[in-house]
Amino acid sequence: IRGVLRHRAFYHLCKIKQVYAENVTKEKLQEVEQSIATLLGSEAKDTGKGTSSGNISKIFFRDIILGPPPARDAICESEKDGVVSKIFNHVKIDRFTGGAIDGALFSERVLYGGTLPLTMEYHPSGNEADPDAKKAFLEALKDLANGLLPLGAASAKGHGFFTADFNEQEAKKWLSLEN
Repeated sequence: IRGVLRHRAFYHLCKIKQVYAENVTKEKLQEVEQSIATLLGSEAKDTGKGTSSGNISKIFFRDIILGPPPARDAICESEKDGVVSKIFNHVKIDRFTGGAIDGALFSERVLYGGTLPLTMEYHPSGNEADPDAKKAFLEALKDLANGLLPLGAASAKGHGFFTADFNEQEAKKWLSLEN
């Protein structure tokens, strides 16, 4: 989830800073990336002088741990805490003939419904994050809550969309955008 939110925050920050395809330069993109890095961190890069130029993230995501999948011979649908697991069977299609390929049946297990807890912690230590980066991250959270961010495999087939209960005022307080 972290990478998807970072990418979407980058998109929103480009809108805030008015960096568009018509006027993009390498310097403008680096400025936007550095702004995002003040909030979500960046990898350390060797500067050649024995020092690194990485940033630690101010937002930490807790892992979401799902239970073990049901046994293969179990019923196709199982429900626990409102989360339903379903197996979809597919046939591989021959790209030249458009017909089914013999012996190429495959299955995938998807989860839908229910709730999964997403816990984020904000630690405003060290240098202050760019306020525009915080606003962009808030917009990315809104997109996630409204189901506009596809996450996971097969999102083009309708899998991997999330919605959330989202309180914008609480999020602004959490990101120190309001006092």
